[in-house]
Amino acid sequence: MKKKNQRGKRMRKRKFSNLYKYGLVLEKESQVFFMDLYKRVEIKNLFSNKKILDLGCGIGAEPIVLSKFAKLVVGVDIIEHKEWEIFKSRKIKFQKASSTKLPFKDNAFDGVYLKDLLHHIKGINKTFEEIKRVTKANGDIVIVEANRYNPIFYVYVTTLKGHDHFTQNEFKDLIKNNFPNSKFIYLEAYPPFRFPMKVYKFIQKIEKKINRIHFLRSIFCYNVAIIKNIK
Repeated sequence: MKKKNQRGKRMRKRKFSNLYKYGLVLEKESQVFFMDLYKRVEIKNLFSNKKILDLGCGIGAEPIVLSKFAKLVVGVDIIEHKEWEIFKSRKIKFQKASSTKLPFKDNAFDGVYLKDLLHHIKGINKTFEEIKRVTKANGDIVIVEANRYNPIFYVYVTTLKGHDHFTQNEFKDLIKNNFPNSKFIYLEAYPPFRFPMKVYKFIQKIEKKINRIHFLRSIFCYNVAIIKNIK
């Protein structure tokens, strides 16, 4: 029985590794990036032991990391991804749905998380209405969006890949108009792309030094809104 369990773990590990190889990052580096991001913007503290909705979850990379401290993570995407069958677990569920019409009851979640979703959708106001509806009173909503004018993101993501990201001012105005009770964090935190772990760890050290240079804040790569859902 023990050998069978060990074999199952090895097979699962290989599946994870293979899945991440066709994406931008390997599993280990990806988890290091997300966990570091969550600590720096308070997500780990806000969502610990909570039922969380990850809206626009894609293949499911972030629910894996969120589930390390959340009670339950429900990942939602407009496309049903084959990877969900591998990633789903007792603490991770997936559902295909539109952000403008979520198939959940009112106050279904303690918190909601969105990363790099808003610039993809047309019905932003309706999405915000749905987020408010499914989040409990005084629940936490965290929205992360790449900064349009970050030099690296602008060349690689905006120009080459065609993502229409928000500027910092656009992002702040959009959030403030819909969620008056919000605060903002701006930070330098690059995904690992295909860097080996040693190289990526070195990059993270540089990022933390750059974050202390306040006059560069307007070109930091991520805009983050932390919102209290007041009803």
